[in-house]
Amino acid sequence: FEALYRLASALPGGGGGGLGLEIGDLSPITVHGPLAVAVSASGSLGQALETLAEMGGGPARTMRFHFEIVGAFGDLTMTPEIDLGNLRHFYLESNVALVNRALEATVGQTIEGLEFHFPYPAPAWSELYRRRLPGMVAFDADELRIRVPRDQLALRSFTADPRAREAALRDCRREADERDAAASGDLIASIRNRLAQVDGAYPDLAAVARSLGMSPRTLIRRLRDVGVRYRGLVDEARVDLACWRLTHTEDTVEQIAADLGYVDTSNFSRTFRRWRATTPTAFRGRPSPRRKLPKPLAQHL
Repeated sequence: FEALYRLASALPGGGGGGLGLEIGDLSPITVHGPLAVAVSASGSLGQALETLAEMGGGPARTMRFHFEIVGAFGDLTMTPEIDLGNLRHFYLESNVALVNRALEATVGQTIEGLEFHFPYPAPAWSELYRRRLPGMVAFDADELRIRVPRDQLALRSFTADPRAREAALRDCRREADERDAAASGDLIASIRNRLAQVDGAYPDLAAVARSLGMSPRTLIRRLRDVGVRYRGLVDEARVDLACWRLTHTEDTVEQIAADLGYVDTSNFSRTFRRWRATTPTAFRGRPSPRRKLPKPLAQHL
């Protein structure tokens, strides 16, 4: 996304004026690696859309895909996983154009009866959408959506190859596992780092999600995927800070509990015991580890 931001910033008008449609149309499909192979090697247009929805998203992706049959259409919805800011038009345009090209390349023809629904008011260059996209274009939708007539889903793939598809899917799953592991580890480390810098009221989940460039729902899902709750990370940070204050200050347990946001000291004590298997008072009273003084200082004393 940072690379895309730099690209858009260098374009006239900051990537506005429909340049996203042009960039998406010119971008090579192969830039998506094994995902592009798995989509193009699918047996039909419907299978290609299912593959895109299954393998196209993930914690380290900037866009989440979902495909389902709704009445007479197959709906592919695309939901940004980050705050796009002033790149929203450019980013959504480029994604739609690229997906359309990938689908056309899969079946070897223009797909009839497509509908493109954009989740914002018609921009000043809306006529360009209608010239560049092969179907009905609508604005003010609830989500970014490409609608494919149900009878078109049976179109056979021009490049169907079951073996190539299976190999590509294996590569997609391997990459997804690697992305998920890296993203989850980085995410938790990032949240812990933010919480460690707090000296007062801890931010709620929504504030942390905004600082990470994602929605609260996305943050909850990504933490749940690795078995972690935001409340647990906050409790961990509070207890770490409490340990430092119990060791290095004369503050009372009640004062520390209040400063860390606990309404009542008993709740603080229960949380502390859960993390440290002892009470705050017992923790403060334990012997401090003996440290050897530097030799010159020891001689002076």
